[in-house]
Amino acid sequence: MVDLLYALAYIALPIVTYLVARNLTWTVAIVSGSVALVGAVVTFVIKVGDSWNFASLQLATLGALILALAVTLAARLMARERMPWPALPWRRHLLVVGLPFLVIVLIIVVSRLIAAPRAGLFTAVGYLVRRQYAEDNAKWLDFTGQLVTGNDVVQGVSMGGPLQLFLVIVATALATASVLLLGGVNEVFVAANTVVYAQYFLAAMVPFVFAPLVEARVKGAGDGQRRGFIPAPLLWAGMLVLAVAILAVGGLGHLTLQFVFLATVMWVGVFVIGSRVPHVYALTSLVIVVVSLVWFPLLPISVVVMVAGAVAIVVALVRGGARRPGLWAIGIAWAATIVLTWPEYRSTIGYMTADVNATGDMAGGAVGGIAAAAMPVPSLIVPMLDLLDSKGGTEAVGPMLGILLLISAVLATMFIARRRSAAGRNRLLLAFAPALLLGGYAVALAVLGTWYAGDGPNYGAVKTTFLVSVTIIAVAVPLALMEIDRRRVGTTLVRVAGIAGIVYLLAVDGILPRAAVYTSPEQWPDASGEDRGYWWPAEVRKQAEQTIESLPIACAYRPPGAGAPSALPNGQTAYSCTRLLVGLSGADTTGQPLVDWQRREWFTNTPAWDDEYPRLITLPESLRQKDFILMDELDEVVGLDSVQSFMDRYKPEWAQEQASG
Repeated sequence: MVDLLYALAYIALPIVTYLVARNLTWTVAIVSGSVALVGAVVTFVIKVGDSWNFASLQLATLGALILALAVTLAARLMARERMPWPALPWRRHLLVVGLPFLVIVLIIVVSRLIAAPRAGLFTAVGYLVRRQYAEDNAKWLDFTGQLVTGNDVVQGVSMGGPLQLFLVIVATALATASVLLLGGVNEVFVAANTVVYAQYFLAAMVPFVFAPLVEARVKGAGDGQRRGFIPAPLLWAGMLVLAVAILAVGGLGHLTLQFVFLATVMWVGVFVIGSRVPHVYALTSLVIVVVSLVWFPLLPISVVVMVAGAVAIVVALVRGGARRPGLWAIGIAWAATIVLTWPEYRSTIGYMTADVNATGDMAGGAVGGIAAAAMPVPSLIVPMLDLLDSKGGTEAVGPMLGILLLISAVLATMFIARRRSAAGRNRLLLAFAPALLLGGYAVALAVLGTWYAGDGPNYGAVKTTFLVSVTIIAVAVPLALMEIDRRRVGTTLVRVAGIAGIVYLLAVDGILPRAAVYTSPEQWPDASGEDRGYWWPAEVRKQAEQTIESLPIACAYRPPGAGAPSALPNGQTAYSCTRLLVGLSGADTTGQPLVDWQRREWFTNTPAWDDEYPRLITLPESLRQKDFILMDELDEVVGLDSVQSFMDRYKPEWAQEQASG
């Protein structure tokens, strides 16, 4: 019942905020700003040594949404009869934002229902295990696995408060669904599905971050220069680019990148279009300061925006803004953000300048994460560069996407320069400041990282370039389409042809097909019979109670008559399964000896049970009592047995001597 009330509140509060404001840009900005600020509080508490659990994070999330509504009500009351921002017709919001939101949700739901006759509705663990290259999912499962138990969440590397609050919203909705479907809160159902549907839900949220463009009025260059809104199909083209990118990176488990995408697009869009909503520049910039810390490669961007924002607020107050309550409120929020994020800055800088060999596991593993290869040196800058000399699987900007970036950016620049020609050079430069900052940083990262590593560009630079490129394309596409037939305001044949060209480039580049693959019904594995998969002992069960504690901890091969368990002959299969199950058990830190053992066997193609035994005995007692899923050479399950049982039976000679002595 409590989860149901929370879920209803999480839906109702943003809607009420919107009804009070009647402005979508303000609503999205104030809600995301409040979540960022409260998320910074969550991170600060973690950094100073305390912890959170499901109940306290649910309360914090509720507080963030109440804060957004309270600020909106206060702004309306202080403005009295005149609203402090433009009120726009809700019909346009329903058409341009609500319709694509429902379409994306419908695609996800239909895909799941098509898979249901074969896969059932309870195969989230298999869905994640089969994505062998998306091992970052283990980190998100580590959070959700601990979250649903009700115990304190303790992670080696925090994923950032704002993202935690977002996952709490998804987990609360799924806990409610579990009660309705199963009659109780099935912990495995909630933990696994929270990661799956969080990735999908971020794609569904794409239309909302286009609010500044949706509400902007532009004029054509023809007779009378009639003002009008950007046509819906043009905006949908930009939304398509971003939604496709988010779904594509979700296939690799890059949840933090998906999350940051939404913040960067909203931020760039607000500045480029010149939104008239008060304080929205500061609100979206505050979000960037906090959210950039969720994905640490953007730390320099966070620092620059934090300093620039602080200077701008101080200057505004000195120049006569002291009588403006709204500006004082922004100043207080900004100062609080600086204080709250300082421990995170210090922690991140410490991680980036530490011995990256010692922290390589924290960075996400060898595949799909950062595999440090350089020796540490006693300086500030070079250890940061070590992180650039890394490999990993990530989406990259292909030739077709590069062409789309070039064309859309040039045409959008022409459109903005013409539209804001009377604003002056400084205001025009401000309009492009976020895009220029992101673009300059991506170029510098790619060039500097390549120079330092001697090859590349490598993982960090490629991933950052993809983020920046997609952000600019998504914002630029609607404006570029306006420029190709600039004497007209509405949807024209030329612009429709432009939209078709964009879809074609996305398809030829391959990113659109990849996004389609990751939303395909085939992603959901069979739920029963011979094809149910080697992970079936850990799969979600159709029952009210299934605890995280009851799950197996690892997959291993052990044909009949074999000795100690092993990741061989198929090292990647065993390793990927183990990495996910360790994460789902909420043991991404304490269960690392199991992960390291299997990764060593996979990489060396040599049994390493005896060599890794000294680390295996450091496993907590609770993990040693958990089971291996034991498989034969055909990946068929042949039994379950506890880690402790194998550790007792297959001890190296030194351990046997130690035990007998």
